[in-house]
Amino acid sequence: MTASPPMLQVRQLTTTLGARGPEILSGVDLALGSGEVLGVVGESGSGKSMLALSIMGLLPHPIMVRNGQVHLQGQDLLALPPRQMRALRGKDVAMIFQEPMTSLNPVMRVGQQIGEVLRWHLSLQGDAARAEGIALLRRVEMPDPQRQIDAYPHELSGGMRQRVMIAMALAGRPRLLIADEPTTALDVTIQSQILNLLRKLQQDSGMSVLLITHDLGVIAEMCDRVAVMYAGRVVEQGAVLDIFDRPAHPYTRGLLASRPKISAGAQWLSTIDGTVPALGQMGPGCSFAPRCPLARTACTSVPALREVGPEHQAACVVPFETAVTA
Repeated sequence: MTASPPMLQVRQLTTTLGARGPEILSGVDLALGSGEVLGVVGESGSGKSMLALSIMGLLPHPIMVRNGQVHLQGQDLLALPPRQMRALRGKDVAMIFQEPMTSLNPVMRVGQQIGEVLRWHLSLQGDAARAEGIALLRRVEMPDPQRQIDAYPHELSGGMRQRVMIAMALAGRPRLLIADEPTTALDVTIQSQILNLLRKLQQDSGMSVLLITHDLGVIAEMCDRVAVMYAGRVVEQGAVLDIFDRPAHPYTRGLLASRPKISAGAQWLSTIDGTVPALGQMGPGCSFAPRCPLARTACTSVPALREVGPEHQAACVVPFETAVTA
């Protein structure tokens, strides 16, 4: 019996600034199974949001995909003409954007914005669209959905606006949901509510979720597997327990070490020296080498992702090695 293809398969995805410009994403490979939650984590500037926009076909000009494939259940999204991609976007694959206040239209009521998705993908209009919009708001646990469907975005709190974004993403009943920093700018209590809601919706519907975040706590709570990105590349990926218990790449270990710990008391937080290289300023070889305490001559060549354990890959010439301190 032939195994079914993964829900999402990204192969050698390379996104650039213009046809001859510097690479923003470089040969990204990852796969997401049906009903699975894959977390993508990394510092700001590592390419997480650009990965989501590349998959969705929403790259702003002049950014473009130069090479690679993005397969949704075997269908190459990058090969689709714009009209077919528009019909698929919002129905088969949907996205929760990073900041709901700037992603929602400020001059359209909530019901109108949800109604656009329902009209385009489910051919619902009028009272039927309104009833389905209220049902969607109720599903995302919006307080008083009959009233809030007529509200403007500025009349809602940050958490309520995020629930509207989730309702819009679910309106087309997608098989794949991409959530780009869904708890950014929300306070801790509301963050927990939104994460609990996403987990419940994913479990109820069985949809696949690509969750983009810089918060390792969110990864631990929500995801089955994790891909660690740095400077436009996936440097490590594997099951969440493997990544947290046996991180192979020095960058992953640096991220994990930088988490605040209650037991640390007044000690300074651990940090990774330096910053993510700016676009067009990446030198030859491993992009993390200038910040890496384990850098050596072999790092002048770009390391490929290789198996370092069962379904655990890392792009490092010395995986699991630790720095020797004086």
